[in-house]
Amino acid sequence: MEPGARSVLLKSRIFLLDNIHDVHDILNHFLAGSNITMRTREDILDCPTRTHRVEELLDRLPTWGPTAFQVFLKALAESEHSHVAEKLQSDYQHNTVVKQVDDASPARGNFEMQDLCMYKQLINTNHIT
Repeated sequence: MEPGARSVLLKSRIFLLDNIHDVHDILNHFLAGSNITMRTREDILDCPTRTHRVEELLDRLPTWGPTAFQVFLKALAESEHSHVAEKLQSDYQHNTVVKQVDDASPARGNFEMQDLCMYKQLINTNHIT
């Protein structure tokens, strides 16, 4: 999993713990996509409480390959958690834009005129200050 997606999961952990009510369908998406084994699914479902199951899912999710975040978003959207998927997608897009602005920042040196134009455009179109 790429660092931006991992960061979104960490920053959203409390929200995810409060808003994911059933991991069963989510795990089935990962199982169907061969991202996890049946044993991994069973291990998570064997956790004693809903909160523990969600925590275990979130702890293991970053190790399930480079597409894990996108599979997670799809699983959320196709289950009873579409509002969770929308929030994570929005947070991820925001983090991506912020990183682009940071990468184009004049303070980073080696800054050319085309970079300045891109920096201004990113700020204007995404209302970043």
